[in-house]
Order: sequence, then structure tokens, then C-alpha cells
Amino acid sequence: MPPRPAEPDLDALTTPLVWADEDGRIADGNQAFARWLGVGVRRLRGTALAALDGDGRFA
Repeated sequence: MPPRPAEPDLDALTTPLVWADEDGRIADGNQAFARWLGVGVRRLRGTALAALDGDGRFA
């Protein structure tokens, strides 16, 4: 079996990335996303994406 390709280190990116579950709640994000919002990634998990306004703040 060939070796698996290395997974990208998303925390090394300066672009904020977030991904949501099927209910539209934040499943995880990279450090740039957390810095953009000024909170830790753990605090964001489970938050509805709809709770963020267009400026990256909680509405």
C-alpha cells in the first residue's frame, strides 16, 4: 500500500478557514480563523455559522 499523502497543516495558513457540520454549526477551524474573531478555536466549536455577522463578529 502506498503511503498516505501528508495532510496539510491548516494552522500554518494565514487565511481564515472554517468548516461546518450538516447542521450549520462550526465543526472546526484553523488558528487564523480564531485570531480573526479574537477567540480560541475550542470556543467556536458548536457555534452556528449564522451567529457571525459579515465583519467576523458574533451577532
